[in-house]
Amino acid sequence: MTADAPKFRWIGPSLCVLAFLSMLALSWQRWADPIVDFGRELYVPWRLAEGEKLYRDVQYFSGPVSPFFNSIFIRIFGLKLMTLASVNLILFAGLCVGLYRLGTRVTDRASATFATIAVIVTCGFGRLTQMANFNFVTPYSHEMTHSIVLSIAAIVMLDCWMRTGRRAWLMAIGACVGVTTLMKPEVFLAIFSAIGIGVLLSARRVMAKDVALLIASFIIAPALILVVSGDPISSLGAIRFVTDERISSLPFYKMVTGLDKVGFNLELAAARAFYFVAFGGLLWYIARHQRVRSSLWIEIALGLGVGAIGLFLSRLFFESIGDAIIFVWGLTPTAFTFLMPIAGLVFCWRALRSKRDHTDHSSALLAVLCVFAAIMLAKIALRVSFQHYGFALAMPALFVFALLSIGWMPKQIELKGGSRALFRIGAIGVFSALVAAHLYVTIGRLSQLTLKIESPVATLRVDPRLTINTETKRVLDELHRIAQPTDTLAAVPEGAMLNVLSERSNPTGAIVTMPVEIFMFDESNVLERFEKNPPDWLVIRTSSMEEEYGARGIEYMPQVRAFLAKNYQPFEAERENGLRIYRRR
Repeated sequence: MTADAPKFRWIGPSLCVLAFLSMLALSWQRWADPIVDFGRELYVPWRLAEGEKLYRDVQYFSGPVSPFFNSIFIRIFGLKLMTLASVNLILFAGLCVGLYRLGTRVTDRASATFATIAVIVTCGFGRLTQMANFNFVTPYSHEMTHSIVLSIAAIVMLDCWMRTGRRAWLMAIGACVGVTTLMKPEVFLAIFSAIGIGVLLSARRVMAKDVALLIASFIIAPALILVVSGDPISSLGAIRFVTDERISSLPFYKMVTGLDKVGFNLELAAARAFYFVAFGGLLWYIARHQRVRSSLWIEIALGLGVGAIGLFLSRLFFESIGDAIIFVWGLTPTAFTFLMPIAGLVFCWRALRSKRDHTDHSSALLAVLCVFAAIMLAKIALRVSFQHYGFALAMPALFVFALLSIGWMPKQIELKGGSRALFRIGAIGVFSALVAAHLYVTIGRLSQLTLKIESPVATLRVDPRLTINTETKRVLDELHRIAQPTDTLAAVPEGAMLNVLSERSNPTGAIVTMPVEIFMFDESNVLERFEKNPPDWLVIRTSSMEEEYGARGIEYMPQVRAFLAKNYQPFEAERENGLRIYRRR
């Protein structure tokens, strides 16, 4: 009896639900950062729900889709962190359903289950860094997570079109892809390319009317949004700044993308890809020339056992299991830089060969997934990891890697008369070690978040060892004591979460004034906003940003700095690496 038998079909989805709920409970109220990024993601839709206009009243560099979408729920359910967190959890659950469905379409239920659980543990709720917001519950950018949800929905609908030929699916695909043009450029490029290749490789005959409907919906959907937004130019979002070298040359972006050490990172990626190819090739050779047979359940049990034993024996080579785990989760994603493009080429070739079989769409669908995963990695190709942007950009590659190693490759070995069992046991062992590694690091990080920052809007659990976290709690308590309920507040250069937690608006609309935003909007524009609508209170972050942005304090915007020095007086003594409150003179 196999896992795909009707009586066992509930096991895979049940395990995915169990993993989802377990990670939700483990990470409860530990998703968001008290200063960076997600405060903006809450603040902008809150102000839109209060009647302010995007781009005019609230400065924003991305497209309007995510803020407008989120503002609907804040308008209905009120300003609560759990309002957006709940919506994001529903969207992520839908994403997992879509991934599981795609996995069963191209491999089997066991592989789809492993792959989906890996995404849940590693990308959905994972916590690999001190900074939060790199998850699907409170993401650093809703444009990123929303565009990925739309992309997976488009691929699911592409599969439906391949099987049924209904043109309504093409129209829906075009609309989904079109909307991503106003979100994240890197995601748009990936899904646009993947869908295009999928249509070309499909065994179904494509008529001129099909192409016309696809293109029309692709154009009309974003065009309607641009018209409704009231500011078509600003609504184009981050795509306006793709070629701005001032942003791409910042130390932080060079570090995250791997451009700080191009040669070293390229060699490292090639070496790690070689390790995987060598290990996989050896395992393939052994399995290809054996005739071992076993049930899927024994293969899974043995594979998990191999992974556990491997982690335990790693103490022979590392000082601790923790060091070994860090090595494992650092090793795997870097190899994707070379493995995903190769996989994409292989399945494009196989899809072309199988195009005559009008009932076989699996190769074309795998080609779509591989192309999407490969292009999603482009931004971080020199330093692929599941940290920072990698929780989203490397997620498709993680999913595809699991499907191929646990499902597709063992099946090919079995078709050639070899032992599927041996290869699958080895693949499950490696993959379970990878997931265990991420879970180990995540549990360690989450266990350190013992300080509560509470307000009527949200409860955050943060690391008390970080000065910025204790400072955030102190400033909120102090503002509650000294400021009037109607007083306004601006956090410079970032910290919109302070506005949200204290429920105080920023009258300038310049909610983030980091170097990137100054490059995008120009300092004179930011200065004008402060001159026209000065806030009653000011909170300035005093920590240095030299390592990430090559700047100390707010020296990178001298005009704004001079205005603030002239019009605001310190309310308290200067605090090193913390937050300082100022009052308007």
